[in-house]
Amino acid sequence: HTDHVEDATVGGVTSEHNGQGLCAFCNYATQHPRLRHTVTSIADLQPHTTLVTTPAGASYDSRAPAPPGNPADQFIQTHPGVWTRIA
Repeated sequence: HTDHVEDATVGGVTSEHNGQGLCAFCNYATQHPRLRHTVTSIADLQPHTTLVTTPAGASYDSRAPAPPGNPADQFIQTHPGVWTRIA
C-alpha cells in the first residue's frame, strides 16, 4: 500500500515528496472527492508540509515527522558552511 498526496491515478509520482506515510484507512479517506491534500513546501533533508482542506473548507498544515535515521541528524555545523559527521 503506497500513500500519495497527489493520487497516482491522476499522475502523482511515487516519491518521498509526494508521500504522507498515512495508514491504509486514512489514505482511503483522502480519496473523498471534496478533501484536498497539497504539498506546500519541500526542503532537502527536511520533512515536507502538506495543506489539508476539508469538505467544509477548513484548512490545516500537516508536517511529516523526520524518518528514523534522517541524514540531517548525522551532521552538526561546526563553523559557518562547515558540517561535521557525527557518529
